[in-house]
Amino acid sequence: MKLNAHEGDLVEDTTMYKRMVRSLIYMTIIRPYLSYAVGVVNQFMQTPQKPHLDAVRCILKYIKHILQCGMFYEAKSQLQVHGYWKQLENKQEMKHSKFMK
Repeated sequence: MKLNAHEGDLVEDTTMYKRMVRSLIYMTIIRPYLSYAVGVVNQFMQTPQKPHLDAVRCILKYIKHILQCGMFYEAKSQLQVHGYWKQLENKQEMKHSKFMK
């Protein structure tokens, strides 16, 4: 989504927009990968327009979705992490390796 400063109708309630963007700025402390998207919508705080509000809502929907994703580890479980490393012999083998794709 590409945002423009002079595109769309003005948002009627700018305080709601500003409150949502400030909350998103706070959210970037614990989720730094949101920084770019929040920084973009933050640029339009003075005169937010409908596409800017739509972008904020899109970010909020994304956050709502990712909060449902995750892993839960029980405190009493016996968690073991296993991994391996395979030395690739040649470029042909590297091309067919699923790990490298």
